[in-house]
Amino acid sequence: MSLRPALQWRAVCKRAKQAPGFLWGTLDGGPAQDFLLALAKEVEESSDVSASEGERRDKLCRQRSRSNRIHAIERSLGKCEGCGLNLTQLFGSRGERGLEVHHDIPMHAGPAMKRVTSLEDLTVLCATCHRLLHADPDMSRDSLRIGWSMGRR
Repeated sequence: MSLRPALQWRAVCKRAKQAPGFLWGTLDGGPAQDFLLALAKEVEESSDVSASEGERRDKLCRQRSRSNRIHAIERSLGKCEGCGLNLTQLFGSRGERGLEVHHDIPMHAGPAMKRVTSLEDLTVLCATCHRLLHADPDMSRDSLRIGWSMGRR
């Protein structure tokens, strides 16, 4: 049995002195060697998989509009706006469960009080694309689309 540790992508990029969004480009020469060394170091430091978990904690979170979510997913016709995968074609009505609604203007960036969010402020994404956008704050929806289209060539 082999263990594959979770890597902190930002930590690898920081060690290699690369912006997290470089993923869609190519590296060669010194930057490629720096990246591989940073990746090896992160794997080495992340190899211990034991961690303390299970502690209960109270968490403050912002309320989101269920109505906006439903309307955004209906508008998308079951299709991820990042990679273009149509989950309802693949899984029928259950496919909608694999779609998530992303706020183009992050909730934490606004005021602490209530604010109005319109459907134009929301993007419907599959879980993978949603995670990719949140993992790299410099990544945009357009760069996500470009990355997927490059990967399909």
